[in-house]
Amino acid sequence: MSLSEEEVSSLLSSCGDWDSGLKQRAASLAGDLSQLVPPGLDMFSSLSSADLQSHQRQDPTINRVLHFVERKRRPSRRERDKENQMVLRILKQWDKRTVLDGILYRVMRDPVTKHKRFQFVLPDSLKSQALAGVHDLAGHQGQPRTLSLVRQHFFWYDVEKDVRSYVRNCARCVLSKTPEPAARAPLESITTSAPLELVCIDFWSAEDNNNKSVDVLVITDHFTKNVLRDDSVCDYNAYVKSLATDLQSAMLLAQRHSSV
Repeated sequence: MSLSEEEVSSLLSSCGDWDSGLKQRAASLAGDLSQLVPPGLDMFSSLSSADLQSHQRQDPTINRVLHFVERKRRPSRRERDKENQMVLRILKQWDKRTVLDGILYRVMRDPVTKHKRFQFVLPDSLKSQALAGVHDLAGHQGQPRTLSLVRQHFFWYDVEKDVRSYVRNCARCVLSKTPEPAARAPLESITTSAPLELVCIDFWSAEDNNNKSVDVLVITDHFTKNVLRDDSVCDYNAYVKSLATDLQSAMLLAQRHSSV
């Protein structure tokens, strides 16, 4: 099948359009996925907007930040001298602070969709509830995933340290990751008080003069440490053969008695 020059040009152009639209389609798909609330992130569904405002207003640090952001003017040098270090740390990202419906948010840009994402500035009174939602109710995932879920919706300083501590001290995670100790009897020294009170049996392999492997059954008296030197017993191969012979003789004798 042959194609004309115009058909080839049109085909190449359509391929170029498809390639150029990859990023746009990926961003659109990520935007749709971001609308799905991950499991466990509905922990504040019982709190109204007024409740969230109240929690932020009652937090001494966030309340001071709200004061400056709502008046839309940075604190003066004299005002900064009166504020604590945590308030000043939050105010350093002045351009990323905004107030919507009386609630303070940190504005960030999603690295995939390039859209704005509003992180709720979390007061200390809601921190434990938020951590339980993104960890306990989200399947007790590891530190990286839990931290990612937190950053999708919340902001507070030292978030990494708090997430690490929460996951590390989670009772369910600790129990699931702690290996069960092997059941072992305590090691104790064996003591004997008379000969033949305890007889130790072991197998020892060696090579004879013909470089053939020889299995030797070693029988030792634990008290005297004397080794039994009867070749008929110490020679493992001969010992097994003698046992087989004795067993066969016993079976024949039993059969004779049963037939009488």
